[in-house]
Amino acid sequence: MLYSTKALNFLALYEIATRPKRPFRDLFTLEGRRRRDRRIPRVSLLDYSDSAFKKLLDSGNDQALLNACGHDFGSFQSLLEIFQPVYDLYYLDVTSGYISLAPVTTTGKRKGRPRHLNAAGCLGLILMWYRTRGAVSRSLCMMFGLTLTVMQRWLKFGKRVLLYVLQDNPDAKIRKPTDAEVCSYKNAISSQYEHVPDVWAACDGIKLTMQACMDDVTQNMFYNG
Repeated sequence: MLYSTKALNFLALYEIATRPKRPFRDLFTLEGRRRRDRRIPRVSLLDYSDSAFKKLLDSGNDQALLNACGHDFGSFQSLLEIFQPVYDLYYLDVTSGYISLAPVTTTGKRKGRPRHLNAAGCLGLILMWYRTRGAVSRSLCMMFGLTLTVMQRWLKFGKRVLLYVLQDNPDAKIRKPTDAEVCSYKNAISSQYEHVPDVWAACDGIKLTMQACMDDVTQNMFYNG
């Protein structure tokens, strides 16, 4: 039985399309995979005690800490005072994802191995991660002397500790200013913008439901984006 060239070509293409494909990573040798791994290995990193961030902390320079973490040493120390007690006594339960009290010895010390990262380093890691929006993970590894997997674990634990200590802290709550403060804000704004005499605040980055015209042509006339 003879088959047309078109049918044979279709069968060949079908066989190629349905043929099991090897994962892309299997096309490389072990050395090739290692060279393309985006993680920085432990052998290429300094210990935290000799890391760039520890050097920054020891310098006591407010300009450096503000650029790295968004806090000067005064506000950083205020956060550390409420962060460290919980950091020292709690651990991350990987099963539940919550932080729990760690078992202690008869002398009141936490059981387990000494932590590689102290409270100041963990707090700095969290603040710097928020400062950079998590976009420079590999740079953070070099800043703190941590491999990526370990750094992600410290971030997970530290963010939960920070939430725990701040969620009931009155200084961390959003509060409406007093009437006197509102009046001073209004005066400051109206002195610069005389057409808005009753404005004392503005909100950015919020999403509000707004009324729109059902007619697309009319709505398009008022669209200024």
